[in-house]
Amino acid sequence: HDARVLQYASESVLEDRDVAMQVLSVEGRALRFLASTLRCDRQLVLAAVQQDGRALRFASKRLKADRELVLEAIKQNGQALEFAEGSLLGEPEFVVEAVECNLQVLQYLPDNLKQHDFLCTLIDMNWEALSQLSTAHRANADLVIRALIQNVRALALADAAWLSSRDFILRAVAIDPWALEFATQELRADRKVLSVMLSQNPKALEVADKACFNDKDFMLQAIRVRRELVELASHELLADMDFLLQAVRLDWRALRLANPALRGERELVLAAIEQDGLALELASAELKADRDIVLMAVHCEGWALKYADVSLRCDRDVILAALQSCPPHEVERMVGREGVEALKAA
Repeated sequence: HDARVLQYASESVLEDRDVAMQVLSVEGRALRFLASTLRCDRQLVLAAVQQDGRALRFASKRLKADRELVLEAIKQNGQALEFAEGSLLGEPEFVVEAVECNLQVLQYLPDNLKQHDFLCTLIDMNWEALSQLSTAHRANADLVIRALIQNVRALALADAAWLSSRDFILRAVAIDPWALEFATQELRADRKVLSVMLSQNPKALEVADKACFNDKDFMLQAIRVRRELVELASHELLADMDFLLQAVRLDWRALRLANPALRGERELVLAAIEQDGLALELASAELKADRDIVLMAVHCEGWALKYADVSLRCDRDVILAALQSCPPHEVERMVGREGVEALKAA
């Protein structure tokens, strides 16, 4: 299995085409030991480069200029580009095709071909081309942004300096809010950056710095944009009466996240019930037994009766309020046996 033994073989062996084909199918670079006539044989060279693209180095000059054969070599190993005839490298279409075959080619592309416009074309074809470029190229904001437009993961390839640049991150989150995930911790807490992100995709707030979730003003701003973002609020905020009252006034369902101690706060529960009587479900046991609270809830939504304390389910006024929006048989089901007589009287 070591092709180097061929250097000790007789001329007759090195000129034998059948032997050559068997050897090249398992060790392409054995091509270097074969007779020059065999290194001009397209079929043999093709077998060699399909096994190891770097075998192109030992092919004849004519075959190194064979477009299809060279692309086969590149497909197997991007380094094969180094051994292609210079005439091919002068054809932009060939280089583009080579990159499409194997992104690794970019590592071996001559510097004179790595012009900005050409690299933009390659990145537009495949954002992962950025991964094969030099550190200097990955420090080019335009190239990084082009890649980002296709896939936010391109930021993982960007020069670290850009990830701490406010202007760059502002530009990035305007394209894809999830770009915030790659920014420095300081920028993930930057209010201007977060405001841009909120206008693009509020859900991406999930990747913001956790300190933001304890900022009352910012979280209220976020909740106004997208109600369910209240779920990101810190435990401290969810135990803050002022914050929670404002959040509940925006959406009563915020009461679901309230610290249990606050569910007994009359003002807070009333703010929720004014929007939807079913919010009574979230009130404390004490408030579920409060006649005024229950009446308000049932007036808003008859089905709220099922969350009232059992002592109020037989209350004539409460039952009458429920009947405004619920069919009698449903009210009867909610009040149970104890309330049936009161229901009949109502």
